[in-house]
Amino acid sequence: MRSRAAARRSKRRVPVDAALVALLLINFLVGLWNSPMLALRRVRVVGAQPQDQVAIEAILETNMGIAALGVRALALETSIQRLPEVDSATFTDNVFGSGRLVINYRVPVARIGKSKLALDDEGRVWKTRQSLVRLPSVELPASALNMGISLTRSAPLVGVAVLAGKLLQVWPEFKGEIVLDDAGTVCLNRGDSGRVVLGGTDAMDEKLSRLAGLLRDRPELFSGAIEVNLTAPTHPVFSHVTSGHKTAD
Repeated sequence: MRSRAAARRSKRRVPVDAALVALLLINFLVGLWNSPMLALRRVRVVGAQPQDQVAIEAILETNMGIAALGVRALALETSIQRLPEVDSATFTDNVFGSGRLVINYRVPVARIGKSKLALDDEGRVWKTRQSLVRLPSVELPASALNMGISLTRSAPLVGVAVLAGKLLQVWPEFKGEIVLDDAGTVCLNRGDSGRVVLGGTDAMDEKLSRLAGLLRDRPELFSGAIEVNLTAPTHPVFSHVTSGHKTAD
């Protein structure tokens, strides 16, 4: 039968052995974390446009040689997303030194006037290298333009972006300009003295549906100096732009 002294020594040995195992494990993990064998050595880039490859490679180079598990993915993604055309970047890696970077680009839905400034479906404005020739043209007040370039989005600007993305589906022949004024009123200026007033950006699907019906059933309203007011889409108002004289409802 074991003595009480031996039993006490055995009980003391268990915590000491556990602590030793823990220290060995920590030492192993630290070595693993800093091992050059597991450093980030290659990254597969998916979706990058040729114009951005040099900038992307420079950003990735600052992370090469770092233990793969030590790469700060969020900081890397943020750096990539600072490129003007990039919408999102997602970086993943593994302990074997390989990484994968997936890049998605902004898709313009309209151009600002005749400039190279583009508007995307989230109401963001940026200077683009993409062709905007086939997109609707938008005229914005200075206040809305500044808001579009900032991190905060105004509801009217987002509404205009949504409208621009759907307009050519409803009105493929539209050749004019979408105008947003300081009061938040949206108007479709046709370029031949006629226009369509949509009011605010609320109930836009209902307004576009009503517009599609009028284009189909009463195409004469969209030629010449006639204003079609769809602020209340269930009760459209038609008038001559020059005289303000109301026409048939």
